[in-house]
Amino acid sequence: MANRLEVERSSNTSSPNNSDRSQPSPCAVPSSSASPYRLGLAGVITLRAYQLSLDNPGYKFHVSLGRFQDGHFKDITVCDSVGTLYVQIAHEQATTHLTLDTICQWFRTFLSIDPQCSTDTKRYLVCTNTPFDSLIDIQLKELEPENEDILSFAYALSATCYQLQRFSELESILQKESLRTLGKLLAWHICNGKQITNESPLLHYYSNFISGCVMPKKGYRKQCYKFKPSFLQSEPQTHTAKVRQSLQTEYTALCANTVLTLENCELYIEESFLSFPDKAVTPNRAFEIAHIAHMNAFFEQFVLLHDTSSVRTLYSKARWELQHVAKSCTVGQHRTIRKELERALLRSSVGSGCMHTLITRKAIDNNQLKHGTERFLRTVRERHPYIVIDEERLKRSQLYNDVTSTDSDAIIYYRDTSSLLFRATIVAQTLAIVPSCEAIFIDNISPKIMQQLAELLPHVAEVYSASLVVLTIVGKLQLSTLQDIAALMATHPNDASHTAYTTVKVILIEDLPVLSDSFLSVSDLTASCSKALLEQHATVTLYGTRTSLDAVVPFEWESKIESDHLEYLQDVLDLIADEREIPNRHKQAYEIIKPWYIERTIDAYQRGAMARKYLAQNVYTMHDDYYSMQYYPFDALPRLDRQSAWRERFATALSPAAPSASAHEMLYTDRRCFAFATESGEGNTSHLTWLAGQLQAHDPSLYIVRLVVSEVAESIEKLELLQCLRSYKMNTAVVRLLYGLVSFAERWHDHDRWAKYLCFSEKRGEAELDRNKCYSWAIPSEQMVRLRLFREKFNRKQLVLLLDDVGVLKPVSRQYVMEFCTLLVHYEAVRSIYLTITTHCADEFSEFFIGRFEYKTLRPFSQLDRMLLLHSVLLSRFEAYRQCDRRYQIQLVPFLQCIIQQSCQPCWDVPLLQRMAVELYLPAIERCVDFTSKRVLSDIKLQLPTANPYQLIKTYMEGKLHAATATCSTDGPAIDTAGRLHRNHALLAIYSLELLYHDQLLSAEERSQAEHLLLEFVDRLRSVEIISGVIGNVPRFCNQTTLQYFASAWLFENRARLSTKRLASFRCRTFWRTSCATLRLLFDSAACANRDGMELHRAICHMSYARSLD
Repeated sequence: MANRLEVERSSNTSSPNNSDRSQPSPCAVPSSSASPYRLGLAGVITLRAYQLSLDNPGYKFHVSLGRFQDGHFKDITVCDSVGTLYVQIAHEQATTHLTLDTICQWFRTFLSIDPQCSTDTKRYLVCTNTPFDSLIDIQLKELEPENEDILSFAYALSATCYQLQRFSELESILQKESLRTLGKLLAWHICNGKQITNESPLLHYYSNFISGCVMPKKGYRKQCYKFKPSFLQSEPQTHTAKVRQSLQTEYTALCANTVLTLENCELYIEESFLSFPDKAVTPNRAFEIAHIAHMNAFFEQFVLLHDTSSVRTLYSKARWELQHVAKSCTVGQHRTIRKELERALLRSSVGSGCMHTLITRKAIDNNQLKHGTERFLRTVRERHPYIVIDEERLKRSQLYNDVTSTDSDAIIYYRDTSSLLFRATIVAQTLAIVPSCEAIFIDNISPKIMQQLAELLPHVAEVYSASLVVLTIVGKLQLSTLQDIAALMATHPNDASHTAYTTVKVILIEDLPVLSDSFLSVSDLTASCSKALLEQHATVTLYGTRTSLDAVVPFEWESKIESDHLEYLQDVLDLIADEREIPNRHKQAYEIIKPWYIERTIDAYQRGAMARKYLAQNVYTMHDDYYSMQYYPFDALPRLDRQSAWRERFATALSPAAPSASAHEMLYTDRRCFAFATESGEGNTSHLTWLAGQLQAHDPSLYIVRLVVSEVAESIEKLELLQCLRSYKMNTAVVRLLYGLVSFAERWHDHDRWAKYLCFSEKRGEAELDRNKCYSWAIPSEQMVRLRLFREKFNRKQLVLLLDDVGVLKPVSRQYVMEFCTLLVHYEAVRSIYLTITTHCADEFSEFFIGRFEYKTLRPFSQLDRMLLLHSVLLSRFEAYRQCDRRYQIQLVPFLQCIIQQSCQPCWDVPLLQRMAVELYLPAIERCVDFTSKRVLSDIKLQLPTANPYQLIKTYMEGKLHAATATCSTDGPAIDTAGRLHRNHALLAIYSLELLYHDQLLSAEERSQAEHLLLEFVDRLRSVEIISGVIGNVPRFCNQTTLQYFASAWLFENRARLSTKRLASFRCRTFWRTSCATLRLLFDSAACANRDGMELHRAICHMSYARSLD
């Protein structure tokens, strides 16, 4: 419980029982209703409570002021360690005498606010200056509060406390008041149709009496009651009859035009309110029991304070109490407490703001400088919890010497390259070991702070008992402000008679980084601090890989000069803390493709066995009802599609199963380089994304580096591979290139510059950092972490390379990349390498690199895989499908897959085209499948047009281009029509292909237009998600299938020029190459869509299809 005073803003309610259950709302300033007397009395009570807290450290108190309400004990509330004191001030009431009626009014208030009648934690005090009636005067008992009691504040006022004595006339009046109040309250609830609940304190306490007087009303709702006949026909002198009479009178006053019939009266009572009365206890007896308990509590808890002080007299007494409090404080606190509180309490004759000034400035508990220092040091400790410097090292520092020396300047500038808070940490730990030193920290010089400094510095010896006071100012400081502070610093005569001499010094920590020769290093930490750091950070995550703190911050060095700066250690700890909030990038990349990715099976690649596969045509024979029914219920789908075998496999695949171990097994084989040979669109890129996440999850200490090899091929070509292979030695150039690859994958800048700090030690066979260059104070902290992390992963063989799109490189570039991988595997520079190539590249290199690579391939997409793909997409797109029972999902998916497969005949059996088909048919599924009623409309057959591979890709791409055009037209400047966008992409596709006779294929104007598109439109076309960027002035398409589609579209659009003699060589030597097989098939598919003069191309397509079926 904090020692403080607050003002309560409480609102009145319309209910007659305005209970004291609402919580107070603290406010900084007194309300307008706070009278001068009430503020003065609150001040005296607060000072007395503070004196008690000085005498007894365990004593806590809280004083609050409520809004003035006549007749309620809410003017002042005092909560202390003993209980609660509710004070009502009667000075403002127009009462000339204290009579029985006045006592009765206070009892009525007591009835409405104290349902528990607690006698040990609550007291109710009425402060009045009215003379006592003669009848009352002889029935009062004078109280003498103990000095430890909060009521002892009466001694400071020269006031007297009284307690009521019992006598028959008062008890009779109080009983009548209870009966009358209860009747009025019941009448108010009946008249207003309000429900009787436990929220009303008086009704709650008389619940046994009410339970005996009512009974349920038949034929009405459960909570409707009426009065019992015993209540209606009770004897005139009984309690029941008096409550009934009071109820009748009050109801007549509330509803003048209504005559109450008690027999038809309805009461609404909450179930939890009614109790099960004891039959032996009549309602009259229940009333007596409750009333006696209430009256006993009132006599024990009610206290009268008779005080005749005026407002002026009250403030004089408050001043005297203030002096008494100040005398009990220490010498250092005396001047501050007395002057500040005296000025606050006596600011004005009415004291309208005295308590606000008293509490908010916290002058009693010293000035704001102390609390500001504690708050700032708490911030420093939270920011740098692990920085604890050895005391002997601090004593040898220049800062310690400047603070303790009598010859040094009074103003000390502490400058370093570290941050302000870090330097403040060093200053705080240094001042903590200076003998007899009081430290004050200020991080913001405000006018209020300057005012307190003006009050403190000239009298610093009277406030602090220390011989040295150091004022540390953190942040920018104006020269004029510094001059003002220097003028305030005390100067004392240099004589022996002045024993309270206190030296004041100022330390300025400004934001001016200056390199210092006496910086603190990691070796200056205490042994316990270093041990705790290493134990708590034995396992950390940096850049997605698991490591340890000592791998990037060595704690043991051969010489102190090589030890890292302490600021570097803090930067590393901050980087580790930030890394906890960043999800693993490989896991994040997998989450993107998870809605449509199907885990693939890895098989050994057999040379020459791969060729484009088509889906089997007319393989499904539907039931006859399929063509006659208007809609298909989910339960009827298995009978219609006749796919019981595949449906069982699909059901089995949906059951929880253990993850594939194929990725983990490849980590621990003798072979370290794996080449996945597939055609474009068969899922190599997605498989690498899945593989990276699997490897990272299996072994978090691996550093997974995934690259699109076309982005780094130029750097690999510059490496002198032949010299490395001939010497059979790892060298520095390879290490630096590997670091460059890691930097490129992480999108780090200036990697060529920082790679020069790395070298390879032939003696140790490890990568090392150049000791002549690598100092933590000379290199950015984040860059030093990257270099040391790479060194650790390289030396521990924990690097894993994933190289995508090797097959699309030029033959020369592919040769370099393959040889580079061979070199890394030969010298065991990495744990393993995974790369993707096309099948014709695998056939080309399998003989040349025999024994160096293990060639793998992905098992072709099966019917089950297609079902799982459709199931995943439906889960990600339709909430209604997710809500379907698993049984209905198993019925629906194979049926949808059958009709989709029949609609895209013939089509390549590759995941990319399957995904395109599902995306294209989703609108039809949304229209024709009712997941709620569990049925499929027969119109779905008409919603799925037949399409070959070229038509499928064309429809998918046109949809994306139309969507991009609509988005750009609303969000920004238009990027032209969808048709022009298609032609621009086609031109960029043919421009990016590395084909023979390329210059003959494109005219000079077309080449110029393509270059113009690269400069002007690539950034805007990137939003279409077809082109991902530009590498070496060549556009990079998101996948090879898309590139070959747009290239085939351009070739078909310009097929007339292919028949010229000028391009005969292109037709013979380029178009029919194995590497252009996909391009050629797409071109033939485009020709099939043209009905006139394309019989030859149609025959070629049919021949390819028939061959694939064979």
